[in-house]
Amino acid sequence: MVGDWVGRKKRVLSYADRGSILLIIYVAFSRGVVDRVWTQLGIGDLVLLTAILCALLTLVLAVTMLVGLKAMRLSREDSIVLQFCGSNKSLASGLPMSTVIFPGAQQSMVILPLMLFHQIQLIVCAIVARRFSHNAD
Repeated sequence: MVGDWVGRKKRVLSYADRGSILLIIYVAFSRGVVDRVWTQLGIGDLVLLTAILCALLTLVLAVTMLVGLKAMRLSREDSIVLQFCGSNKSLASGLPMSTVIFPGAQQSMVILPLMLFHQIQLIVCAIVARRFSHNAD
């Protein structure tokens, strides 16, 4: 019953899902602008942080793929699921957790690595997913 309704409303629900994520990202980056987080960091620090986050994402994607295929001997499809789920760190869940873990801190600076990681992850995983879908055909 619910599955049928979701199937019929898939287009509207996907807009709601994407829209809510977009709003969370907008709020986080807006808070960063208000807190002047972009002027507190030098361009070198921002580039270094981005490089570290790219390396971290690459490492996690590689490790989860290897663990899925080699250590756990999962099928290719299940290994791909493990790879995406293992690397998925969401700004939507990280933002509320950071306010609880670091109360009173300048939240924009605390979540800056997550804000950047989330964007890098969305771009890279979209490219990887497209590549997997082309290889499946």
